[in-house]
Amino acid sequence: RSAIIELRNLLRNNPKSLPARIALAGALLEVGDYDAADKELSRAVELGATPDQTYALQARIFSGRGEFALLLAEINPDEVESEALASELRAMRGRAIAASCWPAADCADPL
Repeated sequence: RSAIIELRNLLRNNPKSLPARIALAGALLEVGDYDAADKELSRAVELGATPDQTYALQARIFSGRGEFALLLAEINPDEVESEALASELRAMRGRAIAASCWPAADCADPL
């Protein structure tokens, strides 16, 4: 929680700090405040954040909210440059498909 306070104070003085916005989104996500994390991530995107900087956090937000269809629709591993990140996103998409297909009878069309 102290990191959240420090990052918010930093952003009061420098509201266009992209690294601080992303860090705040991550800190808010860690405490389970998905809505606030989503707002900060949206602000980071408005400031020019790239998919490499935001997709993993956004996927975790969608997953935490149980919004698996959104994760599958909006997070495309092919849009990131880092192959390690693309692999992580593919794994997250796989977990989203599995979670959205429970019970197994619902797996006919996960999207």
